[in-house]
Amino acid sequence: MGFWSTVRQHMTFTPQETRAIALLVIALAAGEALRPARTPGTPPGRPGAAIDSEFSALSRALLAGPPEAASPQRPLPPPLAPGSININRATREDLLALPGIGPKTADKIIAFRNSHGPFARADDLLAVSGIGPKKLARIRPYLRWN
Repeated sequence: MGFWSTVRQHMTFTPQETRAIALLVIALAAGEALRPARTPGTPPGRPGAAIDSEFSALSRALLAGPPEAASPQRPLPPPLAPGSININRATREDLLALPGIGPKTADKIIAFRNSHGPFARADDLLAVSGIGPKKLARIRPYLRWN
């Protein structure tokens, strides 16, 4: 007589219940066998605590931003004052200081202005490819026309 037959007779389990119990015991044993080895210095109840602290430190470093010397991107422009950019006289660098305006869009604004004449109002910028209502709403406070 096998082990499971003896258990089933003494505990009055059905064959399905015996299989379920066996599956649970096997899963428990496999889980214990596959449990990752604890890192030295890690509290017993928290096997991932060392990883958590490394992740937290990395997150803080990333949120602090890269050091200025390591940034290959163009430098951030100084903060703009409301109405500080004359859209009809702005240079490419002036346009790049606007939020959401990159080099391609700045070139498109200048090309449009050169071919169609000065902008009469902010909504005229919607005719420039790459400027939609959302982008116009972001840059509108910084624009003037005279």
